[in-house]
Amino acid sequence: MTPGSEEYVELGPPLDVSTFELSLLGAEAFVSCSADGERIAHAGYGGVVGMAAYIDANYRRRFRRPGIAITQAQIDACTAKLRDADCSAGLAAFVACDFRGTLADGAGCRDDLQCASGHCTSSISPMGGTGDCGVCKPRAPLGATCGNGTWCDSGLVCDDDETCKAPVPIGASCANAPCDRRSYCESGTCQPLRREGETCRTNRPDGVDYGNCWGRNRCRDGVCTAPKPVTLLKHGEACGDYEDDTSFLVCNSGACDKETKRCVPYEPRREVTTRELACK
Repeated sequence: MTPGSEEYVELGPPLDVSTFELSLLGAEAFVSCSADGERIAHAGYGGVVGMAAYIDANYRRRFRRPGIAITQAQIDACTAKLRDADCSAGLAAFVACDFRGTLADGAGCRDDLQCASGHCTSSISPMGGTGDCGVCKPRAPLGATCGNGTWCDSGLVCDDDETCKAPVPIGASCANAPCDRRSYCESGTCQPLRREGETCRTNRPDGVDYGNCWGRNRCRDGVCTAPKPVTLLKHGEACGDYEDDTSFLVCNSGACDKETKRCVPYEPRREVTTRELACK
């Protein structure tokens, strides 16, 4: 360690687990349930499989951090749950996918997976990045105060009044409880999210957001509308416009050069390192 520098730690040995199917399901869900998912997958990773490979590599790196001891049985149970999941589900929604580590509250961490509570105050995304150092912190139980860095326990939602509550299903009263991910609150009752072609509402001034629409549909001019398809541009083709009247315009596995206005390949990604800054 040089004067004035941070202390680095070597990551542990790789865990003997396979996460590619889990990563592929995550990438497929991102593309299926996000309005910009297809565009991002092709522009940044060359498609769904490329995105899955990137997620998989980051899982394998994350699993080498202190306190993480995930088994193949846990991963397989999570993967089985996600095979039949829809856009209303998230990893944290399934007990089988609620991976937790061994570090006690107050310990330095960089990742939720390191903590016995399942919550590091400065965590990262499966898509990558090292994240800043945080500390393991307990999750708030049902009825406790949440928000401002305090997460609710698995399966609970931090409601508008900053209280952890259990979400309620379609048809239930939402006067004092949040609706689950399949529904929205209207006239005091949880109503099904609207499908493509159905009327919708949004609070955005420009009138375009997810509103009360299902999955990757967005509320445009009061109607749930599917996103435009993606048109893939080859390396060397003219680019510069984000979209036209019929589709999103995306450089496949590349970027649009600002000077030439042509699609160029991405620079090779740097190799994943085997050490990172220590969190104390």
